[in-house]
Amino acid sequence: MKWVEGSREGEARLGELCRRGKCARRFRGFADSASASSCVCFLWVVLSAVVTASRSLVVFDLDGTLVDSLADIGACMNELLEELGLPARAPDQYRRIVGDGARIAVMRATGGAFDDDPVRVDELTAHYLDIYRARGNRFAAPYAGIPEMLESLGRAGHTLAVLTNKPHDIGVRLVAEMFPSVRFSAVEGQREGVRRKPDPGLLLEIIERLGFERGSTVYVGDTDTDMRTGKAAGVWTVGCAWGFRDAAELRGAGADVVVAGVGEVEGVVVGR
Repeated sequence: MKWVEGSREGEARLGELCRRGKCARRFRGFADSASASSCVCFLWVVLSAVVTASRSLVVFDLDGTLVDSLADIGACMNELLEELGLPARAPDQYRRIVGDGARIAVMRATGGAFDDDPVRVDELTAHYLDIYRARGNRFAAPYAGIPEMLESLGRAGHTLAVLTNKPHDIGVRLVAEMFPSVRFSAVEGQREGVRRKPDPGLLLEIIERLGFERGSTVYVGDTDTDMRTGKAAGVWTVGCAWGFRDAAELRGAGADVVVAGVGEVEGVVVGR
């Protein structure tokens, strides 16, 4: 039955049939419709609980988890550094620079040269983001196997979401460009007045908005910031070692499990 495989519409339809008594008329093997109705309605409640319990909300970080965007980030930041007369950084250096939002990335990339001038840091951050909006996503691509993994999780009835420290508009655009055929129930990025990761507030908001509990939520990310976010929210936290940081850092930050390959994610979600 399709609804048992994760169709919320199917569950709702069966519930409506039970409430109207139609399931009793369709059920065979009972002498009277009242007992049939009671039995089938009870069966619906039990099966709905089992199906709901087997479904998860899976929330993903974006950069370094779903998408390899390091080349774009590095190119845009190096353009800013060139304008400032500062030396460009090697692409691999940006693995340690990103992950905590654009402002902190600018401070790290400039070597702390402007840390004593918050207003100037704000100006440079805004300029970097202007560069990124104009030139970003030239080189970005999903990691191998990510689109297939997301589609498989969706077919299995799991709900998908994205939580990133990228500015909200940039994150939404990147997700739309990288995954046009994947249905995400929420995509959230950094916005003014909203605390960024590792604060768990926005993750908890996603969980509540989509009607899940912490116990049925999985958070997947590639940095210590992601691991601290998941643990602060009280959810099962998965570190992906194919991203910007290594497995040792993820374990040290409290990951419940660290996966080495994309193909392991679905097994962790189902078998946790």
